[in-house]
Amino acid sequence: KLLVFIVIAFIGPIADMLLLSIDNSIVKKILPKSSEALQNWDEYSGELPGEAVFAAMVDEIKKAKAAKEHTRVGQRLNYESSGFSSLFRKAGRKVKIIKKPPYKEALIKSDKRWGQIYTWQVIKQFSTEYTDGYYLAALDFKRNPTTGKVESLPGKESIYLKLFWRTMLLSSLITFLTFIIGFPLAYMLATVST
Repeated sequence: KLLVFIVIAFIGPIADMLLLSIDNSIVKKILPKSSEALQNWDEYSGELPGEAVFAAMVDEIKKAKAAKEHTRVGQRLNYESSGFSSLFRKAGRKVKIIKKPPYKEALIKSDKRWGQIYTWQVIKQFSTEYTDGYYLAALDFKRNPTTGKVESLPGKESIYLKLFWRTMLLSSLITFLTFIIGFPLAYMLATVST
């Protein structure tokens, strides 16, 4: 019984948190056809995805807008690269006027960022089920969507490791000072006769 309690009370929540730390299902859940179509696109070719990807994106943004979920995709992608939140909010308003092909031209006309390869590289990179992005960010690294390589963040953006080491330094100092002050006092109290 104790083992079952430990598994339910301790190991279960830890496993759940570990799964959440790599979960990246939001983009794939809201944009499934676009995510699938982007897997066949070579993001390093220097060319935009084909008409099928744009058609899937327009269709799924319409559906996501109706379900009020299009901003969730923008919010998730905005963690990785700023500007995506506004891109998806604007797309939610603009796609309703796109009725027929060519979807590529119409979507780019609604916002020029849809015509940038970088936009599609970010969407493709973060349309997988799992991500290492949260762990990389915790270590002040980021995967570059244009190259796919892990790079360290520039000095002004690199804060987590500095905070970690500052915390370790302060906690070590406090532990040391507590020992220096507390040990003699404890020794004195232990040896005093009553």
